[in-house]
Amino acid sequence: MGWTGELFTGPSPAFVLGLLADHPDDEQRVGALGQAAELLARWRSPVAELLPVIAARLDDPAAEVRFRAAELLACLGPSATAHADEVAALLGDTAARATRVGQTVGEAALWALARMNDPRCVPALAELLTEPPTERRWGFASASAHYPADFHHVVLPSLPEVLDGLPPHAALLSAVRARLGRSHLRAPSPARSPVPEPGPARQPAP
Repeated sequence: MGWTGELFTGPSPAFVLGLLADHPDDEQRVGALGQAAELLARWRSPVAELLPVIAARLDDPAAEVRFRAAELLACLGPSATAHADEVAALLGDTAARATRVGQTVGEAALWALARMNDPRCVPALAELLTEPPTERRWGFASASAHYPADFHHVVLPSLPEVLDGLPPHAALLSAVRARLGRSHLRAPSPARSPVPEPGPARQPAP
């Protein structure tokens, strides 16, 4: 009955930590990460408490769980840099979600490393930028999207948004120039970022 975890509103850190404990049902673990995402979209203060248990799901046997864990760490960005090594280990994970787009765990890990400003994201990003679009259909969005600040939608951003905020890297600059030579790479708009920032630091009044 893992899907029931999605029915609770306003989860507390203790409730979410209980859900994130090891459970034999894949859907239970998926629902637990959904509850963690909802909590972190509302409040910043539980980050330190939830971060280790979210990172622990990076080696989960279920691809959807690994994807969601990496995607959540991407949303946390610099706050999650202590787990960059674990994220980098998933760059080659080609397991795909059971969705229409079929985003891979490795793509979520790539975004997470970019959000952490970890240079290990550079080779894979450069490869994505220089690949002819007819050779591969990646899981990154084709355009920017906007979602409410207190709503977490499990999705990968567009490549321009992944690049946004990264310091200059020679390999990336060369790849961007090559791509611009083939087509127009639209610049990201800060107002349309899909990255949900953590909520306010204080806890809601009881």
